[in-house]
Amino acid sequence: MTFAFYLAAMLFDILVLVPNWRSGSMEEIQLFNNFFHKTEPFDFYKVIMPISTALSVICFIFFFNRGNPIFILLLISLLIDIGIDAVTWYYFVPINEYLFFEKGGQLNPERVSEYVHSWITADYLRVGLIMIGFYTSIAAVHFSYRTR
Repeated sequence: MTFAFYLAAMLFDILVLVPNWRSGSMEEIQLFNNFFHKTEPFDFYKVIMPISTALSVICFIFFFNRGNPIFILLLISLLIDIGIDAVTWYYFVPINEYLFFEKGGQLNPERVSEYVHSWITADYLRVGLIMIGFYTSIAAVHFSYRTR
């Protein structure tokens, strides 16, 4: 069910946080940076990502011999979970570090605009993956009750 937390967080991100810096202007990025001075949104993901992946692995191992539909659904869920982690760490984190943690350096306005637009597009794709993961995990729970 951690996909539900992922989905809620991503929808909050898209609907509440991203509109504050969607234009990619330097002023909006600086205002956003100033707002998050003690904590930042990635603090949530640092906690939920390992928990989600660990639960996906545990469920996959536990239900490994329960039948084909559960196995396939949990495999899809596990692969999506690992994929989301990889995309987050290797795509989103470097962009976030540039956009939101370059405190002393000068941000390049063209690079900021490019990063913002690619970040937003990729975020919609990440939400799509999370929705698929959420659906497959719910379907796996459904099939787990049918096999008892």
